[in-house]
Amino acid sequence: MSFEPVVVPSVSKPELLPAWRAVWDFLQARLALPLGCLWSTQWLHSFLPSLPDLLVVEVNWAEVNQAGNLLRSYLHSDSSAIPAPASLSPAGLRVVLRPWQRYSPVRRVKGIPVARPEKMLVDAGQLPELSAFVTDATLGSALTAMFSQRALDPQVLLRYAAQCHASARWTTILRHYDTH
Repeated sequence: MSFEPVVVPSVSKPELLPAWRAVWDFLQARLALPLGCLWSTQWLHSFLPSLPDLLVVEVNWAEVNQAGNLLRSYLHSDSSAIPAPASLSPAGLRVVLRPWQRYSPVRRVKGIPVARPEKMLVDAGQLPELSAFVTDATLGSALTAMFSQRALDPQVLLRYAAQCHASARWTTILRHYDTH
């Protein structure tokens, strides 16, 4: 019997699981350029419950292919020198690598840059791995709930959406859904 509190990861208090930190540390030690950030769809589950569990790791665009090769070797290694975390096995959490978008809204959690809620929402609306689960209606509902909890800043969201060439979509979503 354990008396440890159950940690529920959320947008406002993202929790870094040890396996996620291990992936970050592994890539950080082997890539020449600094990594961008990471985030988990689990942090959005209270607003977008149908999302599959993904760990999104962003690296410099010049090292995406190398990071992919390193990550595959890490996750499928039989070597004890590079232990693959059980939670990242094919039956567990999937990892998505993508290029880092400069000036993305991030914050640090235990020394690791993690995406702010605004970035997670915009990215969730653009990731092909999430397209079956994310619509303008679900994003709008998530926005309404996040605004009611004061979990995000609409100006930060619009600035980041503009960087991602998605400002028209997000302006429409913001106008359509009650965000105040």
